[in-house]
Amino acid sequence: MGQGKRTVDGRSADMRSKDGLLLVSVIISVRQDRRIQSCLDSIFQGGAEGLGGDYEVIVVENASLPSLGDIIRQYSVIYLVEPVPGMGYARARALERAAGDVIVFTDADCVVSRGWLANIVKPLADARVGIVGGPVQKHRPQTYVERHQRDLVAGGQQQVQYLKPIYPRPYVVTANAAYRASAVHAAGGIDPQFFSGGDVDLAWRIGDLGYSAVISSEAVVYHACRESHRKVFRQFYTYSLGHALLFRKFRKSTGKVVCVNLYPFAGIASTVLPLALNLLASPFSARRRARVAELSFRLIEHFALIAGAIVGSIRFRVAYI
Repeated sequence: MGQGKRTVDGRSADMRSKDGLLLVSVIISVRQDRRIQSCLDSIFQGGAEGLGGDYEVIVVENASLPSLGDIIRQYSVIYLVEPVPGMGYARARALERAAGDVIVFTDADCVVSRGWLANIVKPLADARVGIVGGPVQKHRPQTYVERHQRDLVAGGQQQVQYLKPIYPRPYVVTANAAYRASAVHAAGGIDPQFFSGGDVDLAWRIGDLGYSAVISSEAVVYHACRESHRKVFRQFYTYSLGHALLFRKFRKSTGKVVCVNLYPFAGIASTVLPLALNLLASPFSARRRARVAELSFRLIEHFALIAGAIVGSIRFRVAYI
């Protein structure tokens, strides 16, 4: 499959092919990450196989001093630069340019599976569906840290995700997500203030319009692991900051004045004793070492979520913990 007919400015001239099939816009934001090359390779070398329509790929380099143009321009993509830092600003910039009936997101540090694009847009044939996600699995974990940290999404996004303490609607993560374009625009597009949690915000607003969210189990994306304990901590800390911002935005809809998320506290309580027992057990086998590593990363995640909630509640002036 190839891309839709283009005008001289790179924008698609036709919303649909001559046979009436959909045009799909794939949006990727990148910042100082040369893995964008492997991501684009995977899309153009099988990722769009079986797609019953045309597609365009929009890559936004989120940098005031872009450095990846030479790599990105090797591919048949629309290349944009957004100097304001933040994935929300980059994705909002790409959405302004996107011509597709379907908007699909993945990340620069992802590799998509063969036939991914066809599989992730397939459920949108049902007019009730506005949001589609797919499984997100680790990409070639090799080091100790990579092997023992959990997947980017709890459960590998085999099901839609929830943050029920904040808002009851489902969401999917933008590492592997597709949206009905008309629903995205009707919901008001991407809110650029979100440095993390923008995918949740968008899905919730689309859900408020009456659309459902589903998972396409065959639309698999492989996501790079964090390389160090510090980066794992930072990942969940940033998630939690975004959760505080989500609570500020949606608290009027729920009527909540205070939001208490017990998940990280319950996680610590359920992790400390098994971790201690495995540390004290004899013999300290390879199996036990793996279990200790797994539990240690759970503690890092939970403490990071609590730290992010505390900082987020102060930064955004909300009672969120």
